[in-house]
Amino acid sequence: SRLLLAGTPHHRGALSEALVVDGGVTALEAETIKVVPAGDHTLFVARVLAVDYVTPGLTPLVRLRSRYRPAGEPNARS
Repeated sequence: SRLLLAGTPHHRGALSEALVVDGGVTALEAETIKVVPAGDHTLFVARVLAVDYVTPGLTPLVRLRSRYRPAGEPNARS
């Protein structure tokens, strides 16, 4: 809902109407085409519908060992 992003610049995706946060590395609009149970996780396979923006000067984040880290950071143990 909009309360989730209250105070954060955002807009609605043109194709999906999904909430899109402004100013990130990129924003993809996608549709789920398959849902795959994977142990205690669920894998969602999606088809990209549109790329809203790309900001090449920003470093993407990845979630690893319950923490967000810049992509390319060594996999040091916490």
